[in-house]
Amino acid sequence: MAIKPITINLPLEDRNYVSLLEIEKAVRDITKLDIRIRTRKREYVNARNLYYYLASELTIFSITQIARNIGMHHSSIIHHNKNTPYIIAQDPQLKMWFLCIYNNLIELIKAKKSDDGVTEYVEVKNIFEKVEYLLKEVKRLNSIITNNIEVDDYQEL
Repeated sequence: MAIKPITINLPLEDRNYVSLLEIEKAVRDITKLDIRIRTRKREYVNARNLYYYLASELTIFSITQIARNIGMHHSSIIHHNKNTPYIIAQDPQLKMWFLCIYNNLIELIKAKKSDDGVTEYVEVKNIFEKVEYLLKEVKRLNSIITNNIEVDDYQEL
């Protein structure tokens, strides 16, 4: 029987709520390890794997940006992202770390999204995503304005 890799299916619009620093902090808080330390000890490598994988799956940042954030090379991230979903599925401690970090980050995303419809803006990858975001905000604000005008007209009658 083949090992099923761990998968994350986060909608594209939700990938703008969490930053690389928040992911790094979540990894550091759960694992109690600093992923910026250059060592080949297994626990540090596993912590970095979690960071790479979560950063590439939960954000819109490129692999190069993720690598530069912690002073690594992009090829390391490509290599680790191929293997990490399978390693997580096999290693019980890594799976526990992953689930704790992932749940913390998902709760952070939900908290940022639910702030009265106001979105906390982290960063976008290109101008097209900015335009799409702004168009959605215009529609949302227009619907709020229309609802308020209808209520006010009814009260005057």
